[in-house]
Amino acid sequence: MFDKPRSMDPREYLMRVQSVSTNTPLATVEAIVKHQFLAASEAFKNNKSIEISGLCKFWFNVKKAKISLVSQERKLSEWEKRVSRETSPVKLNYLQDRLNDCKEKIEYLKSQLNESA
Repeated sequence: MFDKPRSMDPREYLMRVQSVSTNTPLATVEAIVKHQFLAASEAFKNNKSIEISGLCKFWFNVKKAKISLVSQERKLSEWEKRVSRETSPVKLNYLQDRLNDCKEKIEYLKSQLNESA
């Protein structure tokens, strides 16, 4: 096995190692990993747990979700303040993206927590 370079993302490293060890093109391995995690993300929208065969089982953790919701709401407030002060179109676009991501996370967490109640 190879030693992971410090500068390389663990996900990227694992995909490269898998590609070499199975003699599969890196693009194919990347596509499979991307598909698996997109499917897992979609499955979590409707379920409290998912299992990826050969990897592990993931559970929605209500306690962590409540903590994360508080954190995301705090971040949302900060992003909104920064958006209102920004004048540069490039930075404004970046901030709008972060703001939208934060809103999506909050919406997801609230929907999962409402189902848990």
